[in-house]
Amino acid sequence: MFDVLNKVRFFRVEADNLHQKYLAVKRQSYELKEKHSEILRQIRSLQVDLDRAEKERQAKRQFDFCKELEERALKKLKGGERLTWEEYKILAEKGVV
Repeated sequence: MFDVLNKVRFFRVEADNLHQKYLAVKRQSYELKEKHSEILRQIRSLQVDLDRAEKERQAKRQFDFCKELEERALKKLKGGERLTWEEYKILAEKGVV
């Protein structure tokens, strides 16, 4: 009889210990999930910033290219040279031609 009671106590203690370990792992899992979510939010934010910076860079390159094309077209126009369609179009948009 004492042997059975000792086994029951032993298994109860062991079950309690395993349950505590389970709760600790569950809590750790939740914390890791929260960190994962935070990192994903940071990645999305950085991606938005990166996309914005890329669009600004492309817009600046486009502006610089148009400015250079306009200057070249004005030189050609003043020198009496023929303009390409793009050069003519840029000058027409500016109202020069």
